[in-house]
Amino acid sequence: MPKWATPERRATLLQLLLPFIGEKVVWEADEDCRYATIPEYEALINPLIKNWVLDDRETDTALWRVEQRQLHSFGEQEKPLRGQFSAISRQIYHDAQPVFYIEGLGFSGVTLQPFIKIRLASSYEVLHVYLDCKLTKHKRRKIVRYSKLPERVSELVNSAVRDYQR
Repeated sequence: MPKWATPERRATLLQLLLPFIGEKVVWEADEDCRYATIPEYEALINPLIKNWVLDDRETDTALWRVEQRQLHSFGEQEKPLRGQFSAISRQIYHDAQPVFYIEGLGFSGVTLQPFIKIRLASSYEVLHVYLDCKLTKHKRRKIVRYSKLPERVSELVNSAVRDYQR
């Protein structure tokens, strides 16, 4: 059975065939006499079947697109659904934003102390925070690559940002 031949569609084809059964109709057979057809009936149903095939293809394509969206989406809302933020969602959004961004890590040429260069969010202000703790090579790389601060460094940076914003 072809995919387009659902029970409803086969019933429609049967309804279209019924008027031809009661009349004297010219049947045409193929060369091997295996199939006999009614040319008027064939002319009536062929465009109908082509439309059904196109409808099925469009439905399958739409279902495939929905499935791909579901598989490859992160399930996160990228932008507000409608217009402006509500008061609650605005607060949640702003609370989730970082206070600063790490721009670099280095050693001061004057004091030979390690420092971290941070940029404050929503501004062009840059702060250099001197670190009073030793950082291993592994921890320094973690800071630069992943912006993951150790606990002591995080405390120093947060206090420097708080002091600056006062």
